[in-house]
Parts: sequence; structure tokens; C-alpha cells
Amino acid sequence: MENEFKFQLISGDFSPPDATQILLTLINSKIKYHSLESLSNEIRYDCINPNSKIRIEILQNAKKTILEFVTEAQKMGLKMQIESVVQIKLIQN
Repeated sequence: MENEFKFQLISGDFSPPDATQILLTLINSKIKYHSLESLSNEIRYDCINPNSKIRIEILQNAKKTILEFVTEAQKMGLKMQIESVVQIKLIQN
């Protein structure tokens, strides 16, 4: 078995509304994951996970930038090309 796997998650040209739906679904999913992770740590260990808080902030900023980018594309009547590759590697603890 190889210790690395890559696959194309997104590849194509999209209208601004479709691009918005695709990208915000991914980002919102990651924000939800980190929010639940943070809440879980607070409940179980009575501490805040700083990594999740930072990651949520980064994702929220990315979301804002994406919305601005999509708005510009919409105003200009342009499509958006999105490419996303997921790379998974097996690593030792």
C-alpha cells in the first residue's frame, strides 16, 4: 500500500452562484467541524482549543474574501474556474 493518495475534489468552470454554493459548503463544513471540536474540548476538558479558534478565524476570513471575489465575477459577467486537489499522506505519530 502506498503512503500517499491524491484525488481531484473539484475541477471545472462554474457560474458565480454555483461557485458560491460549492465553496461555501466546503468552508461552512470546516467551520462547523472546528466549532464542534472546540465545544467538545470545552465540555470534556474545560479548556478552549486554540487551534480550532484560529482555524475558524482563518476560514471566516477566507469566506469573506471568496464572497467578495464572487461578487466581482458576477458584476463582470465572468465564470470562475475552481481546481482543488486533496492529498492524503500516512505519517507516524
